[in-house]
Amino acid sequence: LLAAVATYRDWNWAEARRLYARAAELEPGAGFDRFLYAFFLAFSGDVEGAVQSARLGRRLDPLNFLGFLTESVLLSYAGDFEAALPLAMRPIELDPQFPEGYHIAGYVYLGLKDYTRAAEILEKAVETSHRGAWPMAKLGVALVHLGRPDEARALLAELEQRAHEATMSA
Repeated sequence: LLAAVATYRDWNWAEARRLYARAAELEPGAGFDRFLYAFFLAFSGDVEGAVQSARLGRRLDPLNFLGFLTESVLLSYAGDFEAALPLAMRPIELDPQFPEGYHIAGYVYLGLKDYTRAAEILEKAVETSHRGAWPMAKLGVALVHLGRPDEARALLAELEQRAHEATMSA
């Protein structure tokens, strides 16, 4: 977790790299650490290393939903949306009320340019996340591609209003 703090709060990438290596040394079987490290690698430009780290993390912790979603997102970053889709769908199969599963599956469908399916899945993400900001934003993208800009503008207006009223989370 110190490595995540160094990455996301301090933006101290050299320290983050050192701390991720230390975490792997101290607990080589920890899948969660590999998921965090995978995103660090992607952010630092090593997308292939990121995918490999996500795969290792999923092998180490095969029941963790985060593993499916991490690998799915990183395969999407690499442009392999076809491989990303079944990984994104697996958490939905395991728990139909898990909002992040719908969110990431919708993201993958956007990458596949299947805007109809993206909108369907992202509507479920918005519903199950209690109108989470990221799913709403992605739903707006799908709606624009489907020729429904007024609905997208309504989502944008809601997000802008919420941003003025309080700190927003995903």
